[in-house]
Amino acid sequence: MNGIYRRQCKCHARRPLALFLSRQTDEPSYDYRQLAAQVEQLGWETAMLVRKVRLRNLPAYCIHVLKQLKLMAQARAVVIDRYDPVISLLDLECEASPAADAGSSATGIAPYRSFPTAPVVVQVWHAFGSYKYFGFQSIDTPEGHSTSFFDEWRIHRNCSWIVCSGEANRGPFAQAFNVPVERVVCAARPEYFELKAMRDARGDAPGKERTQVLVAPTLRYDADSPHPLRDLEQHRQEIEQASGVRTSWSFHPLEQNQDAPGNVSQLLMDADIVVTDYSSIVYEAYLLETPVLFYVADIEAFRTSPGLNIDPTHTCPGLCARTLDELTALIARVRTDEGRAWALEQLESFACGAFADDPDPQALASLVVNGSPA
Repeated sequence: MNGIYRRQCKCHARRPLALFLSRQTDEPSYDYRQLAAQVEQLGWETAMLVRKVRLRNLPAYCIHVLKQLKLMAQARAVVIDRYDPVISLLDLECEASPAADAGSSATGIAPYRSFPTAPVVVQVWHAFGSYKYFGFQSIDTPEGHSTSFFDEWRIHRNCSWIVCSGEANRGPFAQAFNVPVERVVCAARPEYFELKAMRDARGDAPGKERTQVLVAPTLRYDADSPHPLRDLEQHRQEIEQASGVRTSWSFHPLEQNQDAPGNVSQLLMDADIVVTDYSSIVYEAYLLETPVLFYVADIEAFRTSPGLNIDPTHTCPGLCARTLDELTALIARVRTDEGRAWALEQLESFACGAFADDPDPQALASLVVNGSPA
């Protein structure tokens, strides 16, 4: 790949082009579409190369990678939303950072010190917050990857800037991406403003009948890890009868070998209450002002693998359930106006600092075009 990329760089000059890459979906996310439109308004060209990696499409994906290398040689900026091995394995033109911040020092691994300048690579991570450990934070746990895997594949290498939604996320993101905290910047994704607009348009009149519950567990990578909400699904009818609701169960799309496009789902828009364990859906629900309940029957194990940046049993213990009876009682309570108001107040403690106050809608596009924070 490096040989092909170097030849492409000799054949092409860089121009005001922002390249958007994703390997988890075949369709651009809402964030990508809106951000591309903003970048174009600033006078740049944009190109989308998104394709989910599957065993059956490996030949086509190899052609996709060749296109990616050609456009990377011409682009001044590249936007990614997850780990991309093509980005991490290339030897890009970089600048060194003398920053002393230890990055993921908790792992004992030296943080990355070189950051691409041609092209600038902007990591617009697909999750709003840093609820559970990920990336370098979860290294050598059953839910994470081994140190040797991270080293061999250079996981999260070559990110010039990592974008998060609020100040409380900067430290955890620096650890997860193994970079100095100065390389993590706060900028609101387009979906933030879309969710706020959806919340205002939807409204929630007092006395409304609230009967729709969305159950959305986090992704479990290790087949041997506990999965209490999947186990709880067999009690679906019991939950509905005991608390007087209807339930929808939405397991992570990657568990079902489906695309992970990053768009808010209709199931979430229709939900009156969200039940999760450790999913970042809590942040989307928070922006929509939808109460969230946490079913954490396995929290002792989860604190170890992959680990938690925010422990709901500490920040909002009243919203946590460990048994079926506790969960049904909480659902019944939060169905009422008084219970809903109480739950949203409790959720504030969980989400504190996850989002910046009054964010600039153009900040992310400016970062992509300028190559550095304003």
